[in-house]
Amino acid sequence: MKSTKKSAKKKGPLEKAIAKSTDLSEDDCEKVVESVFEAITHALVENQSVQIHGFGTFSTRERNHQNEINNEPVFSPGVAFRSAVKKNHHS
Repeated sequence: MKSTKKSAKKKGPLEKAIAKSTDLSEDDCEKVVESVFEAITHALVENQSVQIHGFGTFSTRERNHQNEINNEPVFSPGVAFRSAVKKNHHS
């Protein structure tokens, strides 16, 4: 499941935040983030769910669209994640 594409793009804020809070380089953080998203995508393609404790669950649900059944990705936030967002959301 390893990506064969070499990315020359700038690192995103997620990779930078992880690098800042760990001893990992931004390049290593980019590899980790890409691997996590690839693993989640692969699981959903295989009709499996992925639960990240304290964050939420990625899953699929069948959706009938114009007489064609499609799997639609769904994210269900975990209680801790939902509470943190609500608590820190500024209106």
